[in-house]
Amino acid sequence: MQLPVLVGILSTLLAKDGYVTAKELSQKYEMSTRSIYRYVAVLCEGGVPIEAQIGRGGGWRIIDTYKVKATYFTDEEYRRMLLALRSFSLQDDVIKSVTQKMEGL
Repeated sequence: MQLPVLVGILSTLLAKDGYVTAKELSQKYEMSTRSIYRYVAVLCEGGVPIEAQIGRGGGWRIIDTYKVKATYFTDEEYRRMLLALRSFSLQDDVIKSVTQKMEGL
C-alpha cells in the first residue's frame, strides 16, 4: 500500500459531498477497482467511519460527524496553507474565517 494514495482517497472522501464510486477513485488514482476496495478496507480498519451504499447512485462516503485530527497536517504544512490563504488577493469573509481557524490549530 502506498501512503499517498491512502491519504488521497481519504481526502477525496472528505471533500466530496455525496458518494464516491470505486470507478471514480480507480480512474483518479490509476489503479484497479479491486485495489480501491483494499484501500477503503484499510481506512475502515484504521477507524475511519465509511458508509457504503450499494446499487445505482451508491458508493462510499464518510459520515458527516467525522473530523480529522489536528495532527493530520504537519506544522510546516499548516504554515504553508496559512501562507497560501493570506496570499489570495480576494480576502472575503470565508477566507478570513478559514485563516483564523487555521491559526488556532
